[in-house]
Amino acid sequence: MSTASPASRDRSTSLAVLLALLIAGFYLFLTTGAELWDRDEPRFARAAVEMVRTGDYLVPRFNGQLRPDKPAMIYWLMSVPVRVLGATEAAVRMPSALATGVTAFLTFLIGRRLYNSRVGLWAMLILPSSLLMLYMGGAATADAVLLAWITAAIACFVFAVTGEARWWHWVLLALTMGGAQLTKGPVGLAVPLLTILAALLLGRAREGRVATVSMGWAGGWWLAIAVLLSMGIFAAWGIPADLATGGQFARLALGKHVLQRMVQPMEGHGGSNVLVYLATLPVYLIVILVGFFPWIGMLLSSPLLGREQRTAQEHRARVILLAWIVPTLVLMSLVVTKLPHYILPIFPALAVASGEVVDRLVSDPGARVSRFGRNFTFIQAGVMILGMVVGPWLLHDKWLALSILPGAIGLLLVMLGAWYWRKRNVTRAAMHLVAAGVLLFACLTVFFFPVLDARLKVSRTLARVVEINHLTHLPISASGYEEPSLAFYLDQPVDRPLTFLPRTGEAISAWMGSPGPALLITTRALLRASPPPPADVPIVEIWSRPTIMYAKGVSVEVVLLWRGGSSR
Repeated sequence: MSTASPASRDRSTSLAVLLALLIAGFYLFLTTGAELWDRDEPRFARAAVEMVRTGDYLVPRFNGQLRPDKPAMIYWLMSVPVRVLGATEAAVRMPSALATGVTAFLTFLIGRRLYNSRVGLWAMLILPSSLLMLYMGGAATADAVLLAWITAAIACFVFAVTGEARWWHWVLLALTMGGAQLTKGPVGLAVPLLTILAALLLGRAREGRVATVSMGWAGGWWLAIAVLLSMGIFAAWGIPADLATGGQFARLALGKHVLQRMVQPMEGHGGSNVLVYLATLPVYLIVILVGFFPWIGMLLSSPLLGREQRTAQEHRARVILLAWIVPTLVLMSLVVTKLPHYILPIFPALAVASGEVVDRLVSDPGARVSRFGRNFTFIQAGVMILGMVVGPWLLHDKWLALSILPGAIGLLLVMLGAWYWRKRNVTRAAMHLVAAGVLLFACLTVFFFPVLDARLKVSRTLARVVEINHLTHLPISASGYEEPSLAFYLDQPVDRPLTFLPRTGEAISAWMGSPGPALLITTRALLRASPPPPADVPIVEIWSRPTIMYAKGVSVEVVLLWRGGSSR
């Protein structure tokens, strides 16, 4: 535990609060940088909007249909800014941005408790400037909020085992694990509980030394009570929600979105057979190498896995960090369905481990660490710059190349930081890496994402076309282009949701022959494959544009059709 004076701790806490506010503000800025990304963001966002419109805060629904993918917490949090700002990208992404600021502050508290205030401050700068966090921390999904709850739960445990455990540590542990479960289900309990149990196992008393992580029998009872209370918090919402849906919610939420994800690849994310599954087991190590950029070099230089002598405090910190990282990494690697953000919960631990390296090198520039991490950072940034140059050139897209070019400045800062590290000016090196992460994503937000939106996304533009032509009152169907972002941007009344038709020419032909004015969103290929419309029904092509359904990697030309009637 840190032995800093109360005055020093007060100063570091005040600085950490200020940094947390700046981090949250920066992430709020990022929320306006791009349209919603299909497919997860619009599903969360539209479900929150429908919750507000219907007043049903018990059962989440998307486009009028039950959405059992996640519990209700994230929709509750999104509903607050939606009520104030309306159905906008900034509103639905705001909870994630604010949660990222909270997580950064909690990371500071954990780093200070395990090492000292300097490590805590470095860790809270490292976490939000890492690549995966920069993306997920401003996304309209449940992951950033889940990360805040899990980090808070682990912070409660850390404070309980590194000082005198108080009853309120366990009460807060129960509340935070309950909040995590209300955000993303069983994983919200699994990650902190695995961390706690692994820390107690690794830190137990052995021959010749005392336990470094222990909470005694009384603490064990408190932990059991906290787990049961957290499950009770989840059940207080889950049981009424399940009853309201006739048992569907539990069947789909636990059966499909938890158990099935563990044993089968969902939506193509994971191994389709045993060989592919085995080949993808180490995929999260690659995710860390890329997602923890530009700090991966510091992490690779960490003595976390080394065998050198440590003080009792350093050994306890190592045990807790390893218990935080390894079980979750193993669990998510074994799960068949794999997505990069599944290991986001270990990123605060990676940040603390990297912050300890920075602090050690700043305090002792001559300290021996592996040069591999420094060289890896330099080479990784160089490869990414090369990709920024070559990628748009291969696509023959000069505007894409120009829009991504400012982001290369951030990568140059990473290379400069690695050079300063080589010169043993670690403070300047670390500040360059912080600035690199901020500048890289700020440039992407201002320059690259708007150009990418114009190339890849059509839903918001299509919604504007419908509005400009005063056609918002018409029923809208979609066939061939069923991206969830349509439901968010078209913003149909909840009693008249967007209709998704089969992807067949016959379905389009049937729509053309139906009575009354209406709109259809389809693709040029499906339109060509469908029989011609009846001679007495006017069908007008209002708008079309080629795009890429990037979630599927399919190029299509999206077409908006109007079916005639007196209402036009």
